[in-house]
Amino acid sequence: MNLNNDKLFDTDRNPDHMIKICHDYIDNSKLIEKCLKINRKDSKKSYEYRLKGNECYVRGLWNECLYLYSQSLQYAPVSNDDDDSLPLAYGNRSAVNFQLERYELSIFDIQMAINNGYGNYKSETKLRNRQIECLLRLNRLDDARKISDMFGIEFSSDLKPKIFDSTEKPIANSENEKIPEKIGLFSSKVCLSYDNHYGRCVRAGNNKSIESNELILIEHPYVHVLLPHFECKYCHHCCRQLSTIDQFECCPKCSIIAYCSNECRKNSWQQYHQYECSFLPFLWQFGIGHLVYRLMAKTDVDLILDIYQDSLNKSSKEIEQNLQPFLQPSSSSTSKSTYHALFSLKTHQNQMNPVDIFFLSYDSNINY
Repeated sequence: MNLNNDKLFDTDRNPDHMIKICHDYIDNSKLIEKCLKINRKDSKKSYEYRLKGNECYVRGLWNECLYLYSQSLQYAPVSNDDDDSLPLAYGNRSAVNFQLERYELSIFDIQMAINNGYGNYKSETKLRNRQIECLLRLNRLDDARKISDMFGIEFSSDLKPKIFDSTEKPIANSENEKIPEKIGLFSSKVCLSYDNHYGRCVRAGNNKSIESNELILIEHPYVHVLLPHFECKYCHHCCRQLSTIDQFECCPKCSIIAYCSNECRKNSWQQYHQYECSFLPFLWQFGIGHLVYRLMAKTDVDLILDIYQDSLNKSSKEIEQNLQPFLQPSSSSTSKSTYHALFSLKTHQNQMNPVDIFFLSYDSNINY
């Protein structure tokens, strides 16, 4: 199909014609089948990364070792009683974190290794000894004693505690280091208004002086997606840049995304990834269509329907002139007022070329 052929599209851009073209294109495409073959866990790859990590461990290359064991976890199958990839990768990574004096992270890996059946393949005693040493270095003597008594492991309480801050360092705010504590959505120095020529716009307030580089607007995205070539380089959820010294967390189902923390992994799964996980490479093919799919995953269906039904009784100009949704931001990124503001954004469909309209129609059919 030649998508640059305008004859494919009615001059009046008939929606029924668009839908038929999209369905025909989808039916004749093998894209879905191809994409579903990507993204799976792989025991062999997990094993290969773990072996490379072992080689770095012997040489004391802790940062490289941490990265390789994390890659091993990335491909390790979950919930497979006959596969040792996941527990052994967690166990090995706990040793690296211990060497790097990241004791809290080492304890986390130890627990994950044990929870995933480490004892079915190797003795847990070595892990429990490491767990006790981590607790002692964190000055958690009572917790160390409990583990010791529970598993009959002797230890010396004479070990001098060594406190290590394993929390993440805050990320600097690029150019604006100072952000007002309470700014809402708009600074008091600007105001939102409607102009018959420009439409909805932000203007400087009367008699308000705005300094160079002064922050006047804070607006977090309602939804966002990470482009495919940035995956595993940035956190899939918060977009924090990952480095080789980061202990990134993996999705238990797929192997092509990474998170900067267990918290981001859980939030991502709860909000949208559970709906995307099995066919994420397929969604990557559709750009803004993936963004729309995530919007639908994050937003309550009843809320979408309520706002849509309410809009049917209003003209497009009435919707655009209504500034209220933009003036009442909520602390919740999925609140009614936030989605209402998103819904009220002005469409520019009449200014789009036929090929762009086709792809948006195609994306709509995929999401449907």
